[in-house]
Amino acid sequence: MAFMEVTEKNLTLVRAPIADGQEMLERGLVAAAGREGQTSDLVNAHKWFNLAASKGCVPAVQYRKEISNEMTRCEIVEAQRLARDWLQNAGCN
Repeated sequence: MAFMEVTEKNLTLVRAPIADGQEMLERGLVAAAGREGQTSDLVNAHKWFNLAASKGCVPAVQYRKEISNEMTRCEIVEAQRLARDWLQNAGCN
């Protein structure tokens, strides 16, 4: 059985985010716009905007607010659940 010394450098690598706020914002924009021939996915867009906002991405806050006006309360709750799930899994998808 191997032993690995845990140092601050090792912990920094473990804690490194899977995606930064800008990447999360871009994922939200893609989901909101929809892909070729598909409709937009506001639940996933909200999830990504919420995650981006939590990373300090200021534009994501406004985008999240705008699409929230087009969503039902249940859809917003689902988007928030998906964001929490993503965080709990550290973005391992």
